[in-house]
Amino acid sequence: MRNIEDIPSKSQLIAHRPRGLINTSNTCFMNVILQSLTGCQLFLKVIKNIQDLDNLHIYPTLNSFNQFYAEYFSTASTSTTSPTSPLKTNGNSVTSPPLSSSPSSSTSSTASLQQSQILNQLPINPKYFNDIVKSFNSKVSPPSPQIISPPLLNTMAQVSKKKLKLHFLNSSLPLATICQQDAQEFLVFLLDLINEEFLTLLKDIDIKDEEKSLLSPSSSSSSSSSKDSSELNSDDWEVVGKNGKTAVFTNSQQELPKTPISQIFSGVLRSSFNRTGQKESITVEPFYCLHLDIRPEEINSLEDALKFFMKPEIIEDYTCPNKKTEITASKSWSFESLPRILIIHLKRFAFESDASRKLDKKISFPTQLPITTANSVHKKYSLLSVVSHHGRGLSQGHYTCDIFEQQKNIWIRYDDAQIINDIKEKDVLEREAYLLLYQINN
Repeated sequence: MRNIEDIPSKSQLIAHRPRGLINTSNTCFMNVILQSLTGCQLFLKVIKNIQDLDNLHIYPTLNSFNQFYAEYFSTASTSTTSPTSPLKTNGNSVTSPPLSSSPSSSTSSTASLQQSQILNQLPINPKYFNDIVKSFNSKVSPPSPQIISPPLLNTMAQVSKKKLKLHFLNSSLPLATICQQDAQEFLVFLLDLINEEFLTLLKDIDIKDEEKSLLSPSSSSSSSSSKDSSELNSDDWEVVGKNGKTAVFTNSQQELPKTPISQIFSGVLRSSFNRTGQKESITVEPFYCLHLDIRPEEINSLEDALKFFMKPEIIEDYTCPNKKTEITASKSWSFESLPRILIIHLKRFAFESDASRKLDKKISFPTQLPITTANSVHKKYSLLSVVSHHGRGLSQGHYTCDIFEQQKNIWIRYDDAQIINDIKEKDVLEREAYLLLYQINN
């Protein structure tokens, strides 16, 4: 469970039929992220790997995904749709009629509706994430004091040391009050939550293993030695490169703890700072999402944006702190290590006078993306998901996504409850992408 290598082979794909997601109230930003994560086989296998844990309910985000996928995959073994299915088929387009939002007065009627929903592949309500969405919404758009009475809880979802419980800002607040949010912010927020819960889960497992090992004294020495090695880490160290040049390395922050989530989605960026007559200063820091500027006129493709991101930036009027003289200095970014799933954010929104302005610009992107690290390690990625934003501003508009179905080798478009099957690849590549998810080959 701790290492992603322990997850079964990638050749064993998890089969499922596409399910639309009901937009309960401006939650399309959440729906496209849930669909994109569902398109990641590695992520699915991680969640499947923990589904039988007895105490999963004390890890709220992991439990939400477990419940969500239990419903999402409930008909994975069904090969055909019932002849009486309310699904409307028009060529490759499949439209799922939305479920009634009014509660049923009869328990048996509700059960019948749920059974019909499963049998007929109707869209599902991702209600399992309601509290997570409320917590996220309060973090990025805190409600006014007139709406929520003090005292306020921390707006960030947190993990309690005693009972691992999400703390929310007025959890009773209806979803109807949610405004449109940023899909990429929600994705990073969600990955942070899952990673933190995995970290606590793994610690709990270690504690149980340690309690068991009390009967086996031979295991104590190995645990203490691993602790000692972790304490030997230093914030700064000096290395010698292949060309004989030395550089000073710095960790700007701790690397993300090793969990299945960090092993899938986390990479490491290297920031190089060069000054005339001084050693190169290198800072490394982990990342979930690569944010790329697309404003310059010379950027018309994803490859252009990556080159611009890694292009050395000359620092004007830099003064040497020791000699107090002006010297030449430059800064550049590169990849220290690459994630298995690379999340790319094309920065389409600029903020002016407390309002967002969208940059409508065609940025081409490939289905196969080669990337080289600072240490000349060559990797190739395959396009997995394209998230698009439709509208003029960040707080308005609509999100849709195109997901590559690896088992069937086709593209599927998700627009909340509506699913369009077997989209042509050329149509996918014409999308005005906001988020791109790439999966590393092999």
